[in-house]
Amino acid sequence: MPTKALNGARELRYLWAYCSAANDQPEGKGGRCDTERLERTPKSKACRDSEFKNFDGWQDIPPEGEGISVGIPADSACKQPWVGVEVIRKNQAGDRFSLVAHLLPSKWLDEHPEDEKDAKR
Repeated sequence: MPTKALNGARELRYLWAYCSAANDQPEGKGGRCDTERLERTPKSKACRDSEFKNFDGWQDIPPEGEGISVGIPADSACKQPWVGVEVIRKNQAGDRFSLVAHLLPSKWLDEHPEDEKDAKR
């Protein structure tokens, strides 16, 4: 996934996609994949290590299932209003594809230019 194409999406601060085979072996049928990560403006340690809690009625994705989950950091010490989104899809063979994204609102970035400093690569 080329990160240069995402430079215009300043709200998108972190993006990672990966997949795993049903048999969870690094080689063989299904294999694994890992994309280039996009990381901008590192989160504070409290935010980086915080678990995400469900946001506005969204459900957690079951460990072996598929779905979409939206969350916010559970730790109130996190100064930035991060929103995390995770999407997991499984095919009939059980191979999984996951996409994880963390976003900051435009309003926050407008009010905190220090968090925007590395958005333009």
